[in-house]
Amino acid sequence: MSPKSPAQNEVIRQQSRSKILEAALELFASRGFHNTSIEQIRKLAGVSKGLIYNYFADKEDLMNQIVFEEMKQGDVIIEKMGRLTNSKDRFKFLIDFSFDYFRTQKHHSKLMVSLAMQMEDFPKLKDIILARYKGTLPLMTMLLEDLGAEDPKEEAITISAALDGIGMQYLVLGEELPLDDLKEHLIKKYCK
Repeated sequence: MSPKSPAQNEVIRQQSRSKILEAALELFASRGFHNTSIEQIRKLAGVSKGLIYNYFADKEDLMNQIVFEEMKQGDVIIEKMGRLTNSKDRFKFLIDFSFDYFRTQKHHSKLMVSLAMQMEDFPKLKDIILARYKGTLPLMTMLLEDLGAEDPKEEAITISAALDGIGMQYLVLGEELPLDDLKEHLIKKYCK
């Protein structure tokens, strides 16, 4: 058997790192950050403890990386929105993405809600999330201004809070919450 190429080793490395992140995400979301041990993550990921520490300094670093990966996805969404040519299409894209996310990324949503309730334990993470919020709020404000909102900044804050609340309610109520109706309501309201 010949040795693996650098490209093959990189694929294996990324797969191992992804398995660890996925296991940590699942456990942090279901058990909470403080109630999850590196040993539990190791077992669920099917890797050695040493491999975890090869990629991550500690449990908090692992959680931070999950959040950073989430933020990278947000950057991709903003980039895709930017390629659309009109504000109605951008708003609809944002709403479609958000509601799809609620349905398909429950572990991520649950972790973010859990972290929000414990932000005082993670001041660096809170600063990063606050900076991201402050960076995206003007984008949403401009979008709503283009859509003719009376007070675009207030509307941007309201929609952001509404989406967070819808995501939380969906975690609690599941399919009892009429997601499709809520989505259509938002699209109708802003894309007349």
